Parts: sequence; C-alpha cells; structure tokens
Amino acid sequence: MQKGTSTGVLDEFFATIHVGDEIVDKAGTHYTIDRFGRAKPTSGGNEVPLKSLEGVTVSKSWAGGVVTTTKTAEPKLKIFKNPETEAVEQIQAGVKDAGDQTLVDELRKRGYTVTCTKVVEKIVFEEVAL
Repeated sequence: MQKGTSTGVLDEFFATIHVGDEIVDKAGTHYTIDRFGRAKPTSGGNEVPLKSLEGVTVSKSWAGGVVTTTKTAEPKLKIFKNPETEAVEQIQAGVKDAGDQTLVDELRKRGYTVTCTKVVEKIVFEEVAL
C-alpha cells in the first residue's frame, strides 16, 4: 500500500489510521504504520498486527501534521432491555422528576388521604463576643 492509504482500522477517537501514520498505544510505545498495515515500533523490534494493539491513538499524521485530539466522551453501547423493564424505568424517572405537590395531587385524585412530613435540620452558628 502507498503512504496515506487507509488501513481500515480506527483509533480511540474514531480517526482512520493510514499507512505512514505514527501511533501510540496504551502502554506509551510509539509505532509507525508500514506499507503492509503493520505497526513497527520506532524504538526497533518486529512489526506487530495493528489490530492486536490496545488503546491506539494517532500521534502524527502521514501528511506530517501533528494530530491533537481530545477524548470527549466514551462511545455508549446500545443495550437492549426488556420492554417491561424499560417501562418501569420510565415511570420511575417520571416520578423522580415530578414535584412533591404534583405527586400529592395525583394520590388525592386517586382517593388516597395524604399526610406528608419532611424533617428539615437547621444549623445556626452564633458568634459570642466576650
């Protein structure tokens, strides 16, 4: 492959890794991508498959520019839930977001007699001059 050809592998920031790029893995080892799409350590040693490295980020682009990326957010995996569990979670979120008076009004509308108490602690600091 020629310099600048995509290897088909993405780094931690979802940037495409190209032939000629310099990369850094999670351990801090620097590599250069060779024409076969393998990672060659810059400190010397044998090439390793690019997909076998963990926590890879592009540190220098094949075009010569230094890449400055910041990690903004972890990608979130879509977790499929049971529809009943999802419905219960939505109800719990709605109750949590509702105000106290809204909840009391709803219970009274359903025929409940509602008496609520809330304990509030008040701390008073006094300064005494002698």
